[in-house]
Amino acid sequence: TVTDGGCTAVFGPIVITINPRPTGNLKASETSGINNDNTICAGSDVNFSFDNPQASYTNYKFFLNGTTVIYNGANSFVTTNTLVDNDSVSVVVTTNNGCSKTFGPIKIIVKPFPVAAGSITGSAIVCQGQTSVVYTVPAITNALSYTWTVPTGANIISGGITNSITVNYSI
Repeated sequence: TVTDGGCTAVFGPIVITINPRPTGNLKASETSGINNDNTICAGSDVNFSFDNPQASYTNYKFFLNGTTVIYNGANSFVTTNTLVDNDSVSVVVTTNNGCSKTFGPIKIIVKPFPVAAGSITGSAIVCQGQTSVVYTVPAITNALSYTWTVPTGANIISGGITNSITVNYSI
């Protein structure tokens, strides 16, 4: 309805169509360390995917730290050993009617590999039946645990996942 100087004109109704925005989730899949915890070892691959692709979703635009890495692509994006600590990925999904929605970001934690182990100290020559023989390697940067291998007839009696172990040699 429009009124001008006491005159009123009524115009017909307008039909408004409200189109839905995309729905779903951005997911990260990786098998480095603990699967799918968004923490990877340096150099590992991550597959980012949108979990609800629809025929009406016509564009997937992926961003790495805010910079477009895939424009007008499919619903997934794989990084190949290029992520660094705290990189984040998001995706803008657009429908065929022009509605869009941003999903993410997903932040990836990149853990460095431990540095090389130093020399193991401890007795290289032991007697059968000898007990409480200690072996140690200097603490290794970024190491969370250590895996030791001893010869047949030897048993680790303490320190199995630390940088120092105590071994008994059987009789």
